[in-house]
Amino acid sequence: MLYIGLGVAMLSSRIALAQPGDLNDVRADQDAYSDDRPLAAPPVDRLVGADLGLGSALINIVYHPIKLAVGVGGAVLGGVVGALTGGDEEAAAGVWNVTTDGSYFTTPARLDGRRSFELGGDVR
Repeated sequence: MLYIGLGVAMLSSRIALAQPGDLNDVRADQDAYSDDRPLAAPPVDRLVGADLGLGSALINIVYHPIKLAVGVGGAVLGGVVGALTGGDEEAAAGVWNVTTDGSYFTTPARLDGRRSFELGGDVR
């Protein structure tokens, strides 16, 4: 019981000594609560919005199951790679970053460029 108390005391002293970052250093386009966050313009007319919605739905019929299978397979393969390398997290993360990161759905905002589309993650 004494060890738990010491651990909590050490952890709380580290938390108390940490210096908070300046919240004003966040750029406006990265801050979700900023008043001057730039927003993309909505589609020009409703027909364009309907086309983008229908297009993203049709693309997702094919893309999402493939991306999901690659993500699940990559998660399992990364675990196997990590186990075979003696628990090396960096080796497992190399597989996980490429296969499980990225966009799992295509949205109208991704089709017209308002948001980015990423097929996979970076190899780190």
